[in-house]
Amino acid sequence: MMAKYMNMNVSDLKITEDQIVVMDRISELPDVIIHHIMSYLSTLEATQTCVLSKRWNHLQTSFPILDFDLIYFEEKDLETRRKKRKIYNINKFIQFVDASLLRFCEAKVSMQKFRLSMKVYDAERVASHLEKWIELAVANEVKELDLNVETIGDRRYSPPETIFSAEFVTTLKLGGCNLEQFSAYTIRFHFLKKLVLNAVHIDEQAFQKFISECPLLEDLFLSLCWHCKCISVSHAPKLKILTVNASPSSNFCDDNLFGEVESIEIVVPSLQQCTLIDFHRSFVIDMVGCADLKYFNLTSVKILVQKLHNLISKLPLLEKLILKDCVLERVSLSSNRLKELQIICCPRLKVIDINVPSLLTISYEFYANPAHSINVPHQCSWKVRFSFDCQRYRFLIWLDRIKKILELPHQIEELSISISIRYPWLYEKMMKRDAKCCNGHGIKYWHNYLKDFKIESFIPLNDPKPLHIDNLMVELPNLPPGTIRFRLDWCFFEHIDEV
Repeated sequence: MMAKYMNMNVSDLKITEDQIVVMDRISELPDVIIHHIMSYLSTLEATQTCVLSKRWNHLQTSFPILDFDLIYFEEKDLETRRKKRKIYNINKFIQFVDASLLRFCEAKVSMQKFRLSMKVYDAERVASHLEKWIELAVANEVKELDLNVETIGDRRYSPPETIFSAEFVTTLKLGGCNLEQFSAYTIRFHFLKKLVLNAVHIDEQAFQKFISECPLLEDLFLSLCWHCKCISVSHAPKLKILTVNASPSSNFCDDNLFGEVESIEIVVPSLQQCTLIDFHRSFVIDMVGCADLKYFNLTSVKILVQKLHNLISKLPLLEKLILKDCVLERVSLSSNRLKELQIICCPRLKVIDINVPSLLTISYEFYANPAHSINVPHQCSWKVRFSFDCQRYRFLIWLDRIKKILELPHQIEELSISISIRYPWLYEKMMKRDAKCCNGHGIKYWHNYLKDFKIESFIPLNDPKPLHIDNLMVELPNLPPGTIRFRLDWCFFEHIDEV
């Protein structure tokens, strides 16, 4: 009997002469602490707590984080994904949101977060419901407002004027909405600190008004704002973090409007971090007004070598620079304050020429082919990551490339090698090692240097307990996602001089 309760860490045991009583301590905690614990649960899990007791029913009803997503009301079976069935699911969803908001309003507490995500055929059909829900959230002094409405067709949902008078909001996220009409509205975002606009319709004039009416704005995220070809960010005296993504998200894909941003002008002296993502077309960028910028991230950006050099030279306090998946053949930089540089998977990169005496760390990740010429300060340490596809390259070819990196006169602090394989292909290569396959080649295939191998264990992704596998090819189709551990015995070191 005692063993049953040995591992309990949420309750106390009260032992009497004839019985053992479990005493619930979590339910005795203050409401604010339990609500904080519930914030780590999913919406479904948080809702299920109401059946535990009357106290938990009250806690669930007054839980200030309301998260509604239509996807939880949709069947996974393809046969049920018809329009009539979708309309039925939407109606169930509407009833659930109505009932949940009604119970919350009766608790008479302030709302911490209201998130609503749904995909609809006709925005006008549900507009009255959305307007009512938004009004209730604003009336309950919501702090975080997240509205994501995806419509099927060209017509976008236009949120009500009420949303722009949510004066207690500190975080606002809008996705899939039409914001072109709101330039005539009065905006009262006096405490707004974080703004996320994802796939919204907004023109340049409305965007400027939006930013200028948020005096405390610190974090701005823009992702594919239609009709906004020239992005100008200014009149934001508190802005510290700016992210601009020019590509459509998975939910709002429109190839005709992809990458239509033509220019970016940033005049924000307070800006500390800037990230630009998926600018696959040439664009004009002006960051002269960002003299205090310390962090700059360019991901999947097409930019000329000289333009990059000029851009960095105008950021005198820059300390960290990330270049990821960029279309560059040469990285040539000079800076007085740069301390950390990350170059990640730039496939066309051939030359790295860095004149930065202050540089402390370089993280260099490449796939198959490293740069031919590397010139960096000797005092900085290197972190090198090499990704290799066993099905495309011979083992000793990439070993030779790693040797060239190791021969550079720099201190390599960390070396990471990532090998991409397919289990059936690997299994066949290990079991069928034909020496004749290398006839006529100067270099042998990697698997001919493998003396022996053994499958030690399989570790599932969501379970740290290893599983033992006797036959990989038989059991592989039934295995969950995870990691297979091999023990490999090599004999190629005696041939290393041939490389």
